[in-house]
Amino acid sequence: MQIFFLLSAFFFAGMSNAGVVQVNKEEAIVYFLPTPTIELNLMDLGREGGVLNVSSDYNGAATEGGLGEVKRQYAGYEVKLLNAAYINSSVMLNLPSVGFVRELKLRQGQMGPYLNASFELTASEVLKFKRSAEDIKSRTNLNLKVQVSYFNSSIVEKYSTDERFCPSLKANTIAEVVSALLKLERPAAIKYAQTFSSLKMNALQSCFEIEGQAVSSFAQLLQSRTITKTGVVVSGVYAERKAHDENVEVRPFINVIVN
Repeated sequence: MQIFFLLSAFFFAGMSNAGVVQVNKEEAIVYFLPTPTIELNLMDLGREGGVLNVSSDYNGAATEGGLGEVKRQYAGYEVKLLNAAYINSSVMLNLPSVGFVRELKLRQGQMGPYLNASFELTASEVLKFKRSAEDIKSRTNLNLKVQVSYFNSSIVEKYSTDERFCPSLKANTIAEVVSALLKLERPAAIKYAQTFSSLKMNALQSCFEIEGQAVSSFAQLLQSRTITKTGVVVSGVYAERKAHDENVEVRPFINVIVN
């Protein structure tokens, strides 16, 4: 008879959302670190003792459930999965109720560090393991210290006009729009050239509409009449995109299986 236990505790040190490392509101991106499931699978060989197989999985139901919860909470955001790199090359598996302590070697996988090890148990250890499965579920401590890398944007400067800005450009054709933006002087309140460039680009997108008309040459296109919008506030934004490295402690889900 197979006994199956699932430790549903989901913990991320220093984080309010399990698995969420960073939320980039400017770009509507959530950086999510999948929490692995570690399986302790005991094969009872009777008088000969048994074999304890330890393995990890990043695609289990518990991980998928955490990802689904994040997608629901951050509807409309892009969820990017992070690849974690281990900081320490090994972790200790300690089962106090069994009297079993072993060092587990971590290997680097595509999604993060993983475990794959087998240990022989005595008949006495097998019996203790089977009797204390619930205790193992609550006491197993396999915290993984990992490092993740991601890009994040931070706003350096933002400048917004008032609603008089678009009409003040006084442009009635595409050629006049281009000329007006080329001649536009940078407001004294704008510190960075990147902010000013963003302002002009957003003005081009937000201030004008083109009247529907057929053209047969580029010259005619430049003379196409435009409609100036009113009541529009135009902004210029300068944001820097930087790489961030962050150390995180993860407590995996634990599955305990006894055969």
